Amino acid sequence: MRHNQENLRRGTLFTDDFLTEGIASRPEWQTYPADRLDALKGRLKAVFAAFPTGARQSEADTNHELIFKVLDALGWPYHTEVAAGRHDIPDVLLYGEYEAKAEAAPKAPHERFRHAVSILESKRWQRPLDRTAGEGPGDGVPSTQILRYLSRAEVESERRIQWGMLTNGRHWRLYFQGARSRAEEFLEIDLPVVLEVPGVAPDLFSAAQRSRPDHWLKLFALFFGPEGFRRGADGRTLHQIARDEGRTWEARVTRDLSDTVFDHVFPELIRALVAGDPQRPAMLTADYLSEARQSALVLLYRLLFLLYAEDRNLLPVFDQKYDDYGLRTRVRQDIRDRVDSTDLLCGRGRHLFPPRPSAVSHRRYRRADHRPAAVRRRLV
Repeated sequence: MRHNQENLRRGTLFTDDFLTEGIASRPEWQTYPADRLDALKGRLKAVFAAFPTGARQSEADTNHELIFKVLDALGWPYHTEVAAGRHDIPDVLLYGEYEAKAEAAPKAPHERFRHAVSILESKRWQRPLDRTAGEGPGDGVPSTQILRYLSRAEVESERRIQWGMLTNGRHWRLYFQGARSRAEEFLEIDLPVVLEVPGVAPDLFSAAQRSRPDHWLKLFALFFGPEGFRRGADGRTLHQIARDEGRTWEARVTRDLSDTVFDHVFPELIRALVAGDPQRPAMLTADYLSEARQSALVLLYRLLFLLYAEDRNLLPVFDQKYDDYGLRTRVRQDIRDRVDSTDLLCGRGRHLFPPRPSAVSHRRYRRADHRPAAVRRRLV
């Protein structure tokens, strides 16, 4: 399956650990009614069912038949800004309350920013977001446009507007004016993939969203809906809270992972390699133990590299051809499910490893190597 390059990018506005786990501890998440999420899902599915996702659509059709209907489902009061000859004015101004929209309505476009809480720039269905589409001399890069519009909105709103959205109907992005690297720090949700719309296949990164559709739909409702832009008693929006707590959550997860790996996993790995080595000396010498430790360290870092790559979807974890080689399904999820069901695990789970090489291929790898035999078998 071929994917456009712009769809392979992944924003870093919020930490992965917070989006997938930490957010569940927030009261906004816990108190979001299940029936409200079901109603939102039903409305959005109906919108996409009526929209021809398999055909090329104009920007106007995408706006009126898809994007504006999604905004309505989220509960946004909004104005569409379509003045001819406009300069650095986004397609849509979003208001936190209907009263603010009514107050802004009679005013000039540049004066309306002071009543809005966010902006939205919309593009035709599935238009590339990170490159020009070659559609004419005025064709620009949407991800660059939204940053320029966001800067203008910050000035015109007297710094009230700090957040902006960009969408082509399929991919919905959230940008933050105060981000260190605004071009790279965004949140992207592949909405039809989350809604499991027929005929819309996930790309490299949105495949993870399809694996937990209700979770990502709830994230979409909270982070792209009006509630996420309202300031609490401390003056922060949910987005700002997520950024602040995300850094704390990431630091805690990193610390806990480091403690687990090096205080528990690594010593057990050394003991297992030594215990499983039929050629270990009767008396374990310092040199032998040093080689075992070094080999265990190499194996450990290789495993960590693979685990990280799989968790960040840098490997094709959702491709059926990868299932027999990856650690996510074959090892990790299998062990998790068996532990959850109180199944007994064998201490020598050899079935988790691929078959040993044939005698011919094994001779190809044979070399002068004095590491423990059990280590050599696992590293080959």
